[in-house]
Amino acid sequence: MLRVGIIGTGKRKVRGDAMGYGMAYKHAEAYVSLGNCRIVACADIVKENAEAFAEVYDVPSIYLDYKEMLSEENLDMVSICTWPRLHSQMVIACAKSGVRAIHCEKPMADTWAGAKRMYAECLKHGVQL
Repeated sequence: MLRVGIIGTGKRKVRGDAMGYGMAYKHAEAYVSLGNCRIVACADIVKENAEAFAEVYDVPSIYLDYKEMLSEENLDMVSICTWPRLHSQMVIACAKSGVRAIHCEKPMADTWAGAKRMYAECLKHGVQL
């Protein structure tokens, strides 16, 4: 079973359309449907968002700091569902933490330089991005 962490859970689902909740919910639905993944941790700077997400997907560990999640959990994969300006630093931190794969929401980065740094760090650590 692959151990998955989610960074940036977003708001609790309140509407049925695509704008009604954070993209992490779509990522989680996909992981659950695969059958070989277990979401073991989530991180969001808004505690209520992380708690609501954890309740829906039975996530045992909640963090307010994604770096703490990366250091405490032994994750195989991480989904990054935050604002694009944060993607580069988060992907690099994930790659350095030892995860095997990172699913980063689009756009990958807010600058070409950031995207190149992300790619280089993942290549260096053998991480699928």
